[in-house]
Amino acid sequence: RALDMCAAPGGKTTLLVQIMQGQGEVVAVDRSHTKVDDIRALVAELGCQGCVQAHKLDSTKAVCTTSGDKQEDNKQLRQTDNQQQQQQQQHDGDHSQQQPSTQQQQQQQLSQ
Repeated sequence: RALDMCAAPGGKTTLLVQIMQGQGEVVAVDRSHTKVDDIRALVAELGCQGCVQAHKLDSTKAVCTTSGDKQEDNKQLRQTDNQQQQQQQQHDGDHSQQQPSTQQQQQQQLSQ
């Protein structure tokens, strides 16, 4: 068995099927319905539907820690998500402070 957690557009998935010579199974996941549909279409076109399962899934939400406790894992994932959002907001805020907006630039030019 093989798992492709960011499978669109399907090239890696179908390559794995070829390498495995049609033996076994490849589970292909992507977070977009349309991309999963594209993977399924490519798999059907190449005639390897029996070896591939394609599913819509956000792989970043599917990763578990080694704690073995699902509630604890979910709590840690939420904390990580919150930290990443705070870092992004902080980065965006720092960036906007470094570069004055167009309106601020116009006001500075008028005042000179």
